[in-house]
This record gives sequence, structure tokens and C-alpha cells, in this order.
Amino acid sequence: MSTSLAAQLQRLAVPATSALYDSRKKPSILFDAQAAAGKDREVIYDIGISGLQELVQLNPAFLQFEDTLFGKTSIDLQRSVENKELNRKLDASIRKFFFHLSPYFMLQPAHKCLEWLIRRYSIHEFNRADFVNLILPYHETLIFVRCVQVLHIAGKNDPFAWLHGVKKSGAPLAKKSIVNHAAGSLGFLRSYGEFLEQAVAELDNRANVLQAMIAFYCTTTIGVLDGADQVGENLVVAIIKTLVKGLSSKALDFTAASYMIVGHLVSKATLAKKTLEKILQRLAVQMHPSLTGNAVMLMVLILQTQHEQIGELSDAVIATIMSAKWLPQALGRVKQEGVSVVTLLRAVLGKCLSKICRQDEDLELCKRFCEGLLLEITLTEDEARVVIQSVLDSYFHKGTTAGDLPSASDDRSSSSEIISLDSDEEDFERKDECVTRWYSDFLKALENQYPAAFDRVVKRTMRGHFSQNKRNALRNVLGFLMQASYSEQDTNVFENLFHYDVDRRVDAVRYLVQNFQNISLK
Repeated sequence: MSTSLAAQLQRLAVPATSALYDSRKKPSILFDAQAAAGKDREVIYDIGISGLQELVQLNPAFLQFEDTLFGKTSIDLQRSVENKELNRKLDASIRKFFFHLSPYFMLQPAHKCLEWLIRRYSIHEFNRADFVNLILPYHETLIFVRCVQVLHIAGKNDPFAWLHGVKKSGAPLAKKSIVNHAAGSLGFLRSYGEFLEQAVAELDNRANVLQAMIAFYCTTTIGVLDGADQVGENLVVAIIKTLVKGLSSKALDFTAASYMIVGHLVSKATLAKKTLEKILQRLAVQMHPSLTGNAVMLMVLILQTQHEQIGELSDAVIATIMSAKWLPQALGRVKQEGVSVVTLLRAVLGKCLSKICRQDEDLELCKRFCEGLLLEITLTEDEARVVIQSVLDSYFHKGTTAGDLPSASDDRSSSSEIISLDSDEEDFERKDECVTRWYSDFLKALENQYPAAFDRVVKRTMRGHFSQNKRNALRNVLGFLMQASYSEQDTNVFENLFHYDVDRRVDAVRYLVQNFQNISLK
């Protein structure tokens, strides 16, 4: 009983002790200890109001704090004796003020406001975490040191004991020290990420002014990732929520920073399929025209580094990608800049072609999207062979990967080789006629655009050992290649007279000679 009574008496004594401490020593970021002790609340309040008025001139959003944190009635407020609900509301208001103050932290008016908040609301004691989050982006400045020196740090077990060296030495904090702390205390990255998310949400359309805060989070997180021998699940969990928010943020800098971090993350760690798909969807719905190229390159990197985890793109992911009207053109631009996009192209085409074969509800959308990709992207010969082979394989439901395909040096097919199919086979269970017709047209477009690559793929394919059904499938989908020899549509013969392939030209001439009497000129 006596122990319990002693504890209650100690708790009751805290406000009085704090007030006594406040009367003897006045923490300040503007004045030395002696000067600060000589200034009462009214003087500090006037300084704070002066700072607020100057900030209002820069940004009217600060007006919302005029009657709350800087209200005249706050002069006599004593936080240590107020109830929890009032202190909770004060905490929320102070955090909100910090969000707006961050871009102006290096300005004198901001220091004046902080002087008042330190004196009246004891933010260096009651709001230490938010206060530290506010000042950390400016860790190389002297005002950062002044702010750290007013913090109350109680021994080695204090959460902010890692700042004790700054408090004692008066020297700015090195970036390496911050990265080391973040690597050893993943809760730091999580809490700062949440602070950043809330700041971006609060400032909304003006969130781009949070450049210092965004840059600090970006460089710190990348520093931790780069310094890790192996990125563990705990680190991924600590940052992924903030990254996903950033990927679809209206704040350009937040989105760009998230792209950079995700790029480092997928290069260092293996992520879950669900997480990767969420990232791909966020990339597809990004809203910044200036970042479309970056989004495409990040998609390519994800599919290159995480292909085993992703496998086939899900219906939800491909639906989101197809809804991104900017994507085909962006892919084309990135390709022109020398970036290989074939990994992304094959993944997207593969899923779309699979849906076309199944005649899914979004069949027509898939067709248009595939055709749009073909129009916008110019491939190298090797890339074209990979894509053409993928299209053929999708028709036969064969999951060939890029790694299974031979390189150009392995392709020793001669232009003199002749494609030969038995046209009398009728036992193949055909796909729907509209699907086969679309495939045939799509392959013909690929042939027109990449004739040499197309010829190599088809001839190599024809040298394989196939079942009767597959030979029939080839005959159906590649029927346009046989028209010079087997078709009654004589107009196609004249097209083949000018074909790049000497065999096609010879066949066309032979057909004309043999059927000269039967051809009617129109």
C-alpha cells in the first residue's frame, strides 16, 4: 500500500517539478541560456506571433494556426497538468503545423515559431519524435544542432540516444550516422515513412514543396538498401507501405523517389508475387506525364529481376496495364533511347494473346492493345525473333521463355530452305475462326515489319518434329504464306512478286507461268 501511495505522490509531483524546472532553465534555439532565462512568456509569444505573421505572408495556410497554437489564451496553458484528450489534440495540431513548416524550416520566421512552441508547448519533451522528424532533413545545418541541444535525452536507453553525440559536440550529424541508425532500427524507417505519408496527404496539391523531407527519406532508404548484404523481410515490411503510397502519389517528387527506391529494392531482394503485382499496377496508373519513361524502365527492371516470382501476369495486372493509354508510346520512346523492353513486351503480349485464345470478355481490347504495341515499338532483329516466336508459341499454348530461344548465331537456316506443309490434313481441332484470322493478320503484320526475323523463326519452327495437330495449326495460322502456291486468290501472287524472299518471288513467277491461261486480268 505504501509503495502504491508513493507512486501516486510521485506522479502528482511531476507537473510541479516540470514547472520548477521551466522557471529555472528556459530551453531556446534563438538565445543562449542566460538571455533565454530573462525573457518571459509574453516576450516569447510576441516573437512567435511575429514569425507566424511572416509565414502567413509566404503561405496563407498558416492562418489556421493563428487561433490555436498561437492563440492569446495559450500563454497560460500548462501541458503537464492538462488532460490526455487536450494533449492528444495538441499533438495532432503540432504535427500538422510541422508538416506545413518543413519547407520553411531554414527561414528565421520558422525559428521564431519553434521558439514559442518549445517554450509554451514543450515540444522538445512532449513531441520529440515529430520534432526530430521535422529537423532531420536539415541534419547538416547549425539550426539542426540547436534543436537537438534542447531535446531531453535520458541515458543510453532513450530512443533518441543516438543523437546524444550531436547534443554534446555541437557538430552537425553525418548522413552515414543516420543510415547506420536506420539500418539498425527499422522502426525508424517505418515511423519516418508514416510521417512523410501524412505530410503529403496534409499538403495535398502542394506536397511537392516537401522536397527536403522526400529527398531525406529517399537517400536514407537507398543507403540502407545499398549497405545491406541481404535485404530481409523486416526491411521490406518497414518501407513497402510508404513506397506503394508514393508510387501513385499526386506529388511528383514523392513518386519519383519511390521509383528510385523500388528500383534498388527489386535489385537486392526477392519480393512476393502479390507485392510485385501491386507495384506494377501502381506504375501503370501513375499520373505524371514526365515520369512515363521512368515507369516503363522500372516495369522492365521488375520483370527482369523478379520474373520467377511473377510468372504469368494476372488478369488484374494486365487489365490495369491495358487501361494505361500512355504505355505503348512510352515503350516506344524508351526503346528508341536504347533500353531493351523485350522482357516487358513478351510478358504483356503473352498474357494478352492468352486471353485472345480463350476469347475472354476483353478480347477486343486485348487485340487493339497488341496491335498498338506493334505500331509503336521498333525492335531489333533479335528482339523481333523473340517476339515472333512468342506469338507462335502462344497459339500452340507453349510457354517458351526468352532464355529458351536460340540466338542469331545459332540460327543457321538458309534462305533456300522451303516450308512444306501437307495441305490435305483436316483433323486439327481449330480455334475459333476469328481468333485464327486475327493471329494470321497479326503475324502477317510482323512479317511485313520484320521480314528477315520472321523468315528465320518460321523456317526454324518448320524444321521441328510436330504432331499432326500442330502441323495443322501451323497451316491455319500461317496460311497467308502459302497463298502464292496454294491459293486461288491470285492478287496475292502479285504481292509475292516483290517479296524480299527469293523463294517467294520464284514461287510467284512459277505460279504465274503455270496458270497464265487461267488468270484473268481485272
